Amino acid sequence: MQFSTLLSERSSIRRDELLQMAHSIAGIDAAHETRRFQLVEDSPFEIDRTRARILVVDDEPINVEVLVAYLEDEGYSNIISYTDSVSLLMQLETIDFDVVLMDLMMPRVSGLDLLQQIHDSRRLRHIPSIVLTASTDRSTKRKAIDLGAADFLCKPFDPEELLSRVQNALIRKAHLDRIQNDKLDLMQRVEQRTAELVSSQIQLIQCLGRAAEYRDNDTGKHVIRVGRFSAILAEELGLDPVTVQRIEMAATLHDIGKLGVPDTVLLKPGRLTEEEMACIRSHAALGKAIITAQEDNLSDLDGHPTYVSPLLTMAAVIAGSHHERWDGSGYPDKLSGENIPLEGRIVAVADVFDALTTERPYKKAFSIEESVSIIEKGSGTHFDPAVVNAFMNRLPEIRQVCLRYQDQAVPT
Repeated sequence: MQFSTLLSERSSIRRDELLQMAHSIAGIDAAHETRRFQLVEDSPFEIDRTRARILVVDDEPINVEVLVAYLEDEGYSNIISYTDSVSLLMQLETIDFDVVLMDLMMPRVSGLDLLQQIHDSRRLRHIPSIVLTASTDRSTKRKAIDLGAADFLCKPFDPEELLSRVQNALIRKAHLDRIQNDKLDLMQRVEQRTAELVSSQIQLIQCLGRAAEYRDNDTGKHVIRVGRFSAILAEELGLDPVTVQRIEMAATLHDIGKLGVPDTVLLKPGRLTEEEMACIRSHAALGKAIITAQEDNLSDLDGHPTYVSPLLTMAAVIAGSHHERWDGSGYPDKLSGENIPLEGRIVAVADVFDALTTERPYKKAFSIEESVSIIEKGSGTHFDPAVVNAFMNRLPEIRQVCLRYQDQAVPT
């Protein structure tokens, strides 16, 4: 029986009469006092009825009036109501609500259509939906459940049951909101901690690179320049941004093996003997050994596998291969051509160019033009031609790095 049938006999109706009629139709004594639903004592949520946002949609205006009246008597004041489901469907994404009460059988846009829209929306899909229906069709109910309906109320409904289920739906929504907020908070903290760890790792790597470089360079800017040069070349060669950044950081450790070379050899101003040259050249293999994770250190004290850093893995490759030559005459493994890891071929150009343009204990600095000429002449013998081409294509940026991080005035 529809409320509209009753209304056809009277032109107006008072609010208290409306509620009394609704109670009577539901088979409830009109004098019965509605019991206030109490939260379970151990529930951490106390729903603020004045702030809870409830969306009501039914194509019968009288049904909407009854629902709103029950909710307002219970203390809910933030209620949005619709009798035009088509209009609601168009505005659904712009409305903020915590629970929706909807009729299932509505013309043009049904409750199932609204449930589908809510289900498909990332913003709305977690919002509980209470379906109000007089239908007993099991397949329709199954469809509603599949689309995320949280609860059902059969018309005519018990107002106590209505208010209890609304309260339960709001508690569920509060739980979901807390989970979502906790998830976002956790993600933010993880991102912050990850950023801190990455920053610490980068700073540690830079410190180690400078520690090695201070052995034969008073400023330690060589490792910064080599890192920047390497990143520019990697970018020109089409490597992805993550790899470009990793090469820039890893390249700062290319000479870490110098920590194992005696000062008497490393800082000797004159020509080196064959034995001293062999000692200098050992820094490549030594650097790789220093950075490479040792097999007996690949688990923690409890025996769990430890994280192997891709950055340090690349740094070990660079340390061990940046003195290899394209023609196979380099060291320590006499690799040639593309058998030399690409990151090693990139840093080889960056390192030699920076060594040429800066003063060392055994030589004066060459001008940038002289150094560029030497790099070009080494294409195909000392260096990978593709890397040299990348170097020439980005020469203006290479010059800017020289000027920005110079140890002293660079000859031009």
